[in-house]
Amino acid sequence: GVYSLSKPMSPRPTRANGHERSDMSAQIKAIAHRQMAEHGTAGLSLRVIARALGITAPAIYNYFPRLEDLSTALIVDAFTDLAEAMETAEATEPADRSFEKILALCLAYRAWAMAHPMVFQLIGGNPIPGYHAPTDVTIPLARRPFLGMFRWFIRAHASGALTIPAEYQTVPPTMADGVAAWRRMSGIECKLAALHLSVPITLILDNARYQKCAIVLATAAGRQIELCFLPAYSPNLNLIERLWKFVKKQCLYSRYYADFAAFTTAITDCLSQTHTTHKEALDLLLTLRFQIFEKAQSVTV
Repeated sequence: GVYSLSKPMSPRPTRANGHERSDMSAQIKAIAHRQMAEHGTAGLSLRVIARALGITAPAIYNYFPRLEDLSTALIVDAFTDLAEAMETAEATEPADRSFEKILALCLAYRAWAMAHPMVFQLIGGNPIPGYHAPTDVTIPLARRPFLGMFRWFIRAHASGALTIPAEYQTVPPTMADGVAAWRRMSGIECKLAALHLSVPITLILDNARYQKCAIVLATAAGRQIELCFLPAYSPNLNLIERLWKFVKKQCLYSRYYADFAAFTTAITDCLSQTHTTHKEALDLLLTLRFQIFEKAQSVTV
């Protein structure tokens, strides 16, 4: 007979539970930080990390399918850690004056950068080759560390403690849009404050750029108001978009207007009839009833 010896197959790995997965993710990030310290941000490699952990390359993909995903996770952690350090410095500064608060925030920013030089390079100026950060994830996080500083600058300017020289008072159009949005937001917040609500306040906003400017975010944070931005490409979640769709159907589809005046008159008349002629149709259209899928599973085919 023919006999052969073979190495018994290792048991199929089981799916990690939440604690094991979190622990492994932390170990992967720790090795990644060590790589960056030794080789710079360009030295990140999932395969090298896998070897350092004693696992196979495919195994690490269960935690971070791509190097870009690991890079994003490191950036998220960095901005979050920086924000928490600055927020702690702001909260522990006893003086309730703008100068002392701004100074405490600046010193906390510098201390964090000095204590984490490689991570600071990751978020501040030494990009990872070929990496493009997902702006919907990183931009809000990048703003968070500076919201307190903007808030105190605004308070200093409002109180007269900070004056802006005349040559710097003219701002670019994009910044002017942000200031205008902040003023609108402040008006909304004043009306909400006047209601003396004892419940958390959340404002639902679309994704217009001026809605996400630093001044708007800082003002909302200072008044403990949560800003909830609608997902991109989801007009059905925005009731005003539904109204515009209705107006287009009434005024544009298969319609001809001899001149612009007739066109604008038709739109104005349609809007003026929203509570009369079109009320029944709009009562059905402008509702908050949505189908929500809970515990849904997606299958790749």
